Amino acid sequence: PNTFANLNNLEIINLSYNQLKSIHSNTFSKLINLQQFYLHDNELQSIDPNLFANLNNLHELYLDLHLLRIDDKERLENTLKHLVNIESISDYYHNNFNDEFFIFM
Repeated sequence: PNTFANLNNLEIINLSYNQLKSIHSNTFSKLINLQQFYLHDNELQSIDPNLFANLNNLHELYLDLHLLRIDDKERLENTLKHLVNIESISDYYHNNFNDEFFIFM
């Protein structure tokens, strides 16, 4: 969880193609200046609802090609509610959602 703690000026992070299976909820909490987050092509099956907390400057999120299993629309909304300045979530609708979900911004 403290891997990125001292990188609070980081604006772009690319963790794609790393075979990540899980991420601790506080891992990115200190990245307050993060604007672009590339997390696609991993093996994540779920995302902690607090994973994006404190990422208030995040504008672009790339989650495409995940094997996400988020069946609960409310849980997904709670996960994404922290992204107050998000402008795009790439390829979001190509995940394995069992329920329709639309983002209105």
